[in-house]
Amino acid sequence: NGTAVLDSCGICLEPTDPNFNTDSQVCTDCNGVLFGNAVIDSCGICLEPSDSLFNLSCTDCAGVVNGTSIIDSCGVCLDPTDPLFAVNCNEHEIYIPNIFSPNGDGINDYFIISKNSDSRANIIHYRIYDRWGSPIYSLENPEFGATTNWWGGNFTNQVANGVYVYAIEVVFADEKSKWFVGDVTINY
Repeated sequence: NGTAVLDSCGICLEPTDPNFNTDSQVCTDCNGVLFGNAVIDSCGICLEPSDSLFNLSCTDCAGVVNGTSIIDSCGVCLDPTDPLFAVNCNEHEIYIPNIFSPNGDGINDYFIISKNSDSRANIIHYRIYDRWGSPIYSLENPEFGATTNWWGGNFTNQVANGVYVYAIEVVFADEKSKWFVGDVTINY
């Protein structure tokens, strides 16, 4: 014998209830859609449960829900407390000279490849070619910092001024391999 009835939203309320037939408050979802399905997810975002981002829009760059990892200034996704955060920027940097002088004075006598001290990299292939593309020198797995085995400009058992082509493959700690191809000039 009560006086409550179903209002236009399908809610059983007394006609004197302030929410009776107030579509904007009772019949809408969190997006304001009349009879919509959107709800506040665990990330605090109003989405429909069928939305692919439901409960995922609060993941960090590593995909961890409510994680704290962000993209650092090096473009790497890391937690700001990680010791490598924003310090690995030069990891893929190596230095390849464009000229050397194998004249025996002890300065730039070899075509030596060097790397950033923070870089964890290994040379896989070190190849030198003449201007016609014929191989004239090669090393497999030479070590950065080594003082021997680098090319000293020998070509047909003598040092000859000119431009030569190199192809050097380096693999980095993240297992990414990169070929460096260019030319180097001998100025004897």
